[in-house]
Amino acid sequence: MEEDRGEIRDGMANTPRILGGLIALLLLTVILTAPAHAALAEAIPLNGDTMRVDLGGRWDVLRDDGASLTIDDMARPQIAARFRHLAGNLAAGYDNAAFWLRFTVERQPSADARWVIEVKMPYLDHVGLYTPNGTGGFTVIKTGDRTPFSTRPVAHRAFVFIPRFAAGSPQTAYLRIQSTSTVTASAKIWADAAFAEGASRESFLLGLINGFLTCIILFSLFQYALKRDGIYLYYTAYIVASEILYVTVTGYVSQYVVPDSPLTANILAGLAVCTSAGLWLMFVSRVLDLANTRPVLDRAYRSAGWLMLVAATTALFDQFHRVAPLIHSIFLGSLILSAYLALVQSVRGDRVVQFFLAAILVYIITVGLILLRMLGLYDITPDINLFAQAAAVPHMLFLGLGLLHRTAGIDANRLETARRTERYLERRVAVRTAELADTNTTLATEIAVRRGAENRLRESERQVRAILDAAPFPMLVAGFPDGQFMFLNQPAADLLNVALDDHSRFRTEDFYADPSERDPFLLTLRETGCVLGAELRVRHLPDEQRWVLLSAVRFTYRDQDAVLICLNDISTRKRLEETLRLANMRSEAALEAGHQALREQRNFLAMVSHEFRVPLAIIEAASQLLGIYIQADEEAQDEVAKIGRAVRRMADLIDVCLADDRLDSTMMSLKLSTGDLGALLTELCEDKQPFAGNRPLALACDRPTAIEADFTLLRIGFSNLIDNALKFSPQGSPVEITIASDGEGAMVRVTDHGPGISLEEQPHIFEKFFRSTKADRVRGAGLGLYIVRRIV
Repeated sequence: MEEDRGEIRDGMANTPRILGGLIALLLLTVILTAPAHAALAEAIPLNGDTMRVDLGGRWDVLRDDGASLTIDDMARPQIAARFRHLAGNLAAGYDNAAFWLRFTVERQPSADARWVIEVKMPYLDHVGLYTPNGTGGFTVIKTGDRTPFSTRPVAHRAFVFIPRFAAGSPQTAYLRIQSTSTVTASAKIWADAAFAEGASRESFLLGLINGFLTCIILFSLFQYALKRDGIYLYYTAYIVASEILYVTVTGYVSQYVVPDSPLTANILAGLAVCTSAGLWLMFVSRVLDLANTRPVLDRAYRSAGWLMLVAATTALFDQFHRVAPLIHSIFLGSLILSAYLALVQSVRGDRVVQFFLAAILVYIITVGLILLRMLGLYDITPDINLFAQAAAVPHMLFLGLGLLHRTAGIDANRLETARRTERYLERRVAVRTAELADTNTTLATEIAVRRGAENRLRESERQVRAILDAAPFPMLVAGFPDGQFMFLNQPAADLLNVALDDHSRFRTEDFYADPSERDPFLLTLRETGCVLGAELRVRHLPDEQRWVLLSAVRFTYRDQDAVLICLNDISTRKRLEETLRLANMRSEAALEAGHQALREQRNFLAMVSHEFRVPLAIIEAASQLLGIYIQADEEAQDEVAKIGRAVRRMADLIDVCLADDRLDSTMMSLKLSTGDLGALLTELCEDKQPFAGNRPLALACDRPTAIEADFTLLRIGFSNLIDNALKFSPQGSPVEITIASDGEGAMVRVTDHGPGISLEEQPHIFEKFFRSTKADRVRGAGLGLYIVRRIV
């Protein structure tokens, strides 16, 4: 342990030197990969000694934002003035604009007339070369990875043109480049023989690199079959995706696999980029064991990996260019972060991680620079592409070596763990043997204790049986949940009509009058352990039924799960309840018959009142007409007045009867409205005065009194009060009506000067059909004051 800590301290002390060396290495790589370009010249000379000319730094560039300019526009002075010298190669990143590159060549008469212009990278969508044709125009050659490979002017994985340059004078040519992928372009002018030699050498190197990668793939598959470690699957899938990416971006897929389907090659390239990046993130997460050391970063790596795999679907719809900058940025950031994490673990003494650190540094130096160029942030020499693909071999080898050392370490750990486990098991066996000896001693003691407990339990069971036998009400014990009878006392045997010595052949389910009640009963016992006060019907063998009040509780009887059931015969109570229910039904039927009789009575009263009102109205009208004809005969006038008073009494009697019926009706509802109480009484006095004789009606009301009431019922009530006062007032005495209001209500007082009511009769004056002994000579039905009391 102390040695490990010393190594960690030494490693931490060396961290500044390691970081300084890493930074120095990166700066040296940037310096070495920076393109060396010639100064701007008037024209690029082509002579017999020229083998290859790099156009980087020898051309001018124009950015066509709308991609609307044509070759004819290049001769316009305002367009020509927009060209700017490009110090290196074109690295515009992801830009939808078109770029015009202008360069000038001058072929010497001694030079060969056949030259080759090679334009990279092979994934540019549209590439067009415009060279002078000697007649003031331009010869146009168009190609790109959006056009079928079979239509290219030269069958080569890059874009190759064979222009014709006239000798003796400078000639200006144009390259037009537009692409949805990254706009990264470099161009070279080759002598014909030099191009053939360079293309063959480059193809040989690429084939050698792809062969090495194929061998690494086969070796990783062998390792997976041997070790069955899932990390080798990530490793193999990452190499395969990277290899597909290399052969796609170098143009071999378009040349040999899908020469007539350029869209397929584009889709495959996007899928390979996203898949390789996603698998790299997941692979690094497992290699660096981030799940245990840095859980937050582990989730971030895995989430980013899945994001890459989901982003691969954009390639299927030819939309990869929309997410490509994000993919490249995340991948570049993951390389830098992974290098830092691997460096930290390496400094802490993890020697296996050093292989992974070396692999990551190789990619940062090569692939990292290419990613910067693809994002338009840095310009590097075109030869870095071949160098980066060659660097994939040591990158993959370092990763493979790291996995081999990791596997060897795991195997060593497993062996050491097995040895430790064996020694631990030996110690445990010894300890266990001693424990078993102690356990045997303890077990013997426990057996003796258990036998004593069993004896006490049997004694307890005998006491329980004695209690159950002595119980005066039915009790039984049944198994749970099978319901097998285990014990029952004599009252239970009598209730169920079962012999005591034959009870063991019965189950509780044999005595349910309704078998559907058993399942809810068992469910309640399972959930709560008891049932209290449940009413159900049981069978009294063979064919009778009894109502019982049942309570049950689960307990242990004879070491078995059982139920103690108490029964109370409530059959008599149930019969009484049924008798009471039938009596209630008969009472309700009689009550309904009474209600029906009342309804018929009201209907009859309404019909009779209607039949009386019609002839009374005719009589009243005839008497009024007769009074007009006999105005001169006073005696006849008196007789006619008697007829009117009789008709009036008859109509009032009908109104009283109808009001009484309405008040007795259960369907009556008040019809409330707001009005003036004084106006109502004034109108009543005016109606009553003609029939009051020489008894004046005096109304006293100091101010209008607004109330909310059923004015129809109020009119009937006050009419009865005034009529009653008039009946018992002597001739010539007034009837006084007074209204008093206090803001919250109103009080009406009706006063007459009649004989009064005796003290004995006062408690009965509001009773129905009651008439005073002093009213023998006064006509009436005894309903007036009764109705008044009901209304008020």
